[in-house]
Amino acid sequence: MIGCCFWVAALAAEGASVPPAARVAGSVSITRPLTKRRIAVETYSPRGAALKVAPTEPADLMAAELDSVVIYLETPAATSGGATSAGARVLTQKNRQFGERLLVVMAGETVSFPNEDPIFHNVFSLSRTKSFDLGYYPRGQARSVTFAKPGAVEVFCHLHPHMAATVLVLPAGSVFTRPRSDGSFVLDGLPAGEVEIVAWHRAAGFFRKKVRVPASNVEFVLPLREP
Repeated sequence: MIGCCFWVAALAAEGASVPPAARVAGSVSITRPLTKRRIAVETYSPRGAALKVAPTEPADLMAAELDSVVIYLETPAATSGGATSAGARVLTQKNRQFGERLLVVMAGETVSFPNEDPIFHNVFSLSRTKSFDLGYYPRGQARSVTFAKPGAVEVFCHLHPHMAATVLVLPAGSVFTRPRSDGSFVLDGLPAGEVEIVAWHRAAGFFRKKVRVPASNVEFVLPLREP
């Protein structure tokens, strides 16, 4: 017993910690698909710049809506065992579309917007969380934006109205995850006790549940309306 006490004290002195075992698991379901067919209207088409444009309507509407969901612990967890963003954050412009429909970052992070098309782009946002306009710039250039506070930032291109993406800025240190294709999700490395889990959808907004960690049957139902 004495040896055990010395071992625990040694771990504390070295700053070691016991790996967290607490987790929240559950599922996200969407009662009605929200995505509708978009028609791309080209406003800028210089000679010799023929580009491949990806389909704007996904084959699986429900899967596309699940891809627009983020589940996270709003109060930063005591550990960093969950999925967190790291390294340079990039939202590429290629084939007249953004590389991702949804990019999750932490408050204080900077996102680069490189242009990989042989035409000009103009990335901007009018969102209250972060309003900016990067101006017109050609292929090979990149411009950056630092997102200082949490919130959802809708990003567009002045020259190509069909281009749209969302940068979801979470409180620094948050633990987050994205649902799988079947809607299931797992948040690892959470502090024990009661916490508030948030499910966010880019069109439906925020849904909150208070749960006691660990929990295994947390269900978020997002009742979406047709646009």
